[in-house]
Amino acid sequence: MKLRLQIRNFKSIESAELCLNPGLNILVGPNGAGKTCLLSALKFVRDVFRLGAAQALARSGGTRHVYNRGHSEIRFSIWQDYGERTYRRRKYPCQVLWEVAIAQRGPEKIATIVEENLKIGLSGTGICRDLLDIAVNRRNLRRIKTRINVCSPQEVGRDLFSGWASEERSRNKTQLYERFVSYLSRVRKSIRENPDRSLFPMVASFDEMLSRLLYRFLFLNEYNILPEIARASTEQLPYAQMRPDGGSVSEVIQALANRHYHKIEDPANIETEWPDEYGLFYLPHTHRRWYRYRRYEPYGRKPGRYVIENALSNINAEVAAAVSPITSVGVEIDPTNGRRFVVFRTDTETFYPQEVSDGTMKWLCILVSIFVPYSRVYLLEEPENFLHPWMQQRLVGIMRDQSRQNAMIYVLTSHR
Repeated sequence: MKLRLQIRNFKSIESAELCLNPGLNILVGPNGAGKTCLLSALKFVRDVFRLGAAQALARSGGTRHVYNRGHSEIRFSIWQDYGERTYRRRKYPCQVLWEVAIAQRGPEKIATIVEENLKIGLSGTGICRDLLDIAVNRRNLRRIKTRINVCSPQEVGRDLFSGWASEERSRNKTQLYERFVSYLSRVRKSIRENPDRSLFPMVASFDEMLSRLLYRFLFLNEYNILPEIARASTEQLPYAQMRPDGGSVSEVIQALANRHYHKIEDPANIETEWPDEYGLFYLPHTHRRWYRYRRYEPYGRKPGRYVIENALSNINAEVAAAVSPITSVGVEIDPTNGRRFVVFRTDTETFYPQEVSDGTMKWLCILVSIFVPYSRVYLLEEPENFLHPWMQQRLVGIMRDQSRQNAMIYVLTSHR
């Protein structure tokens, strides 16, 4: 389902629009064209959802590096088709729109969401009607204004609350509607208490389509593999997750080889605070099962473990196809310090990380990032660096296969 993002006054971007489809999306342009800024904008929205506007701004370099020169406000807009929903007993195609404006407010000039609007409306029908319209104005922090408009229960159907309806089958439409109205009153209170927080994560749970849109950003990751980092040995850790630069790849290979899948499924370093149904936030380590389900949702509820169980065989097959005579990858432990590192094996020999090319190390890390899924939206800058042309061609094929299976969005940037 197409995702459209409009960006204004972010870094070097005065105004730009980015359309992303499930599958392979390639941004091509010379140095300085703004490719990296577009990816930074996606990560900024992710951090706003995860951590709030203040921390998102700090992670992106602060006010000097985030606001476009001469402007003091950033704006983002997201559109996505919403599927069909019932309005007056008929199904109509709908669209979701989320708009946000961020500026410095308060005596300490902290990044604040000064305006935000979430709207679900009929699209392409000739009927101008919004099923849900929530607007927040925090330009004056002493007088925060909130407007919430919802269609009456006689006009909407049970499918407007599809996220809750599937879990609470015993409740009828009127009961779901009443719960939703009560829920919005709690959201209104949280909005007033947390001026840098977005309302979108607070309300997304009531509908499956909104939840999927939110999870696309929450599980958005950028990879910039550095072969020297990937070669380095790492401490033995209780969890296994490769870093965006390729660090700790040996921990993931070790967990796959020993079938310690729990170390992969329950990473301990998630930096997200997840919203609950009351608009409050809690740390993820208390909700591992919820995290695991949402992470593997594109693959279906049950095949999540199946994906992990087959990851090492897929990685070995692709490494062997690209680099002869290597047949598999594994790990060894440095006896001097007890740290793990990756090794490459043939039928008769073992090659250490320093003995293989940068392209081989990068190829391994990219395969791990794809076959051990942590992303819904996958960002990769200049994949052609270090990679043999055959690897580049094969990478495109793998990404297309993965996107067909689970509706993944891959975004690559390139000079050519």
